[in-house]
This record gives sequence, structure tokens and C-alpha cells, in this order.
Amino acid sequence: ANLTKGVVEEKHFTGIFAEAAGESYDELVESMCPPSDGGQTGLRRFFEGRELLRAFEEGDSFVSVDGDAKAPNGTVRLLATCEMEKRDGDVFGLFLINDISGLYDPHSLARKYAEYDPLTRLFSRHAADTYGKEYLAMHPDEDAAMILIEVDHFKDFNDRYGHHIGDLVLKAIARELDASFGPDAIIGRNGGQEFLVFLKGMDPEAAEESIKRFSDAEHTIEHDGMTYSYGFSIGYCLYPSQGILYHDLARKADKAKYNVKLGGGNACCKFESEMMELNNF
Repeated sequence: ANLTKGVVEEKHFTGIFAEAAGESYDELVESMCPPSDGGQTGLRRFFEGRELLRAFEEGDSFVSVDGDAKAPNGTVRLLATCEMEKRDGDVFGLFLINDISGLYDPHSLARKYAEYDPLTRLFSRHAADTYGKEYLAMHPDEDAAMILIEVDHFKDFNDRYGHHIGDLVLKAIARELDASFGPDAIIGRNGGQEFLVFLKGMDPEAAEESIKRFSDAEHTIEHDGMTYSYGFSIGYCLYPSQGILYHDLARKADKAKYNVKLGGGNACCKFESEMMELNNF
């Protein structure tokens, strides 16, 4: 869609949106997510053209949301993403909308395998993001903190000691994170050597103290008489003082983490506005 002009350029719909019509972007959104359907509030808000343009102007070229939508056979869970770019002065959005209902069926094996990382038994990235977004939606007035943690020089570590030792390190990190941030935190493995911790209902001073304590601790494992040491690049962002949208908190924590990596790693850093200029992509 051309979001600037509010025009649908192309659409390929099947399933519950097969009959969705309208060359006008607003008309298409209206047919997919009527405002009278309270269960689609989150999706409706996501598709607001003005909000998408505002997010793009603030530097977000990719946004996503998941929420419920009404279907002929009941309610389905959808994951919607939008990737935006500017061409000839206009902002265009490419939308992908997927039915992920199977991930939310408590009897579904898909949900079991999607929610947990098989190596560390932490939440998968999708599950951690989902629960973090749900927490913010349900507790908008509570303090929180988004933390991104990356193992320093992990590729070199794997190359030197082997992937078996690397896997042992990742499992040990999962135990450390659980012990350091407690059962109330949302802890996930984003993939590879990166982890996510979302601290719920913790005031900024306590959150920063716990992050620094974890960063300053000695991180080692012992295996077959050998001791292996490792460190982390840690970036974090505070809710609501530094951001109120989940994806914005994650982006800012990532900028802070990258700032630590530029300084050599093995430290933690709080997001500051000037870090938005860092190009870590």
C-alpha cells in the first residue's frame, strides 16, 4: 500500500480475508478489522495509516503485532508485519498477515515447540516477545525494563573449543539468567548467542542494580577439569521513561548493546538518545 496516498497497490488474500475489498487503504482496513469488533482492537490500531507513517518518521521501518480476529468458524490469532520504505517521496508498506492460531492452542505441539528454545529451555524469541507485549498491554502503568544480552566473541569461542563447549556455555547462561533475574522475569533466547530479559514491575533503580550486578559477576563454567570464562555486551532500556512501545524498547536496547560492543564488550549500558545514530544493521 502507498501509505502516504492511502492507496492499495496490490493484494493477494486467501483464507478469512479472501473477500476483503477496496482500493482505498482505509476501506480495506475497515473490511478486515471493523472497529465494532472489540477483539480486533490491537490489529485495528496496528493498521492505522497515520500511526504507521509516524512510526516510519521516527525511524521504525519494520513493525509487527499479533492479535485476535473474527473468522467464520470463530476467532483466529493473526501475526501481522509491515515493512516500510520511501520511494519518490511516498512511504510504501508491504504487509504480511499470517494465521498463527496453532501456536496458541494449548493442545498444539506447534505451540510447545514454538514457545521454548530446545537447547536452553528458555522462551523462544516469538514467545518472549508475545508475553512482553501482553504484559505492557495489561500493565501500562507499571515500570519495566528491556535487556538484550549478547555473548562476546562467541564465534571465536566455538571455533577454539568446539560447539559442544559452546552449547554448555549457552545452557549455563540460561541458568545464570534465571538465577539472577528471578521467576517473574520474561527470559528468552533470541537466537545464536543473544538473549532477552524483560523485567516486569521493577522500579528503574532496582532494575539497573540487578543488570549491573549480573554484568559485573564472574561468568565461568568448568568441564573435564577445564575452566571456561565468557563475558557479555548488555544494553537496556527503561519503560516508560525511554519508550512505551515494545518494539521501540527492543530497538533502543539493541542500540545500547551495540554501543557496548563498539567499546570492546564485557560491560552494560543504558540507552541514550544519541545512540540512535549508531548503524548496527
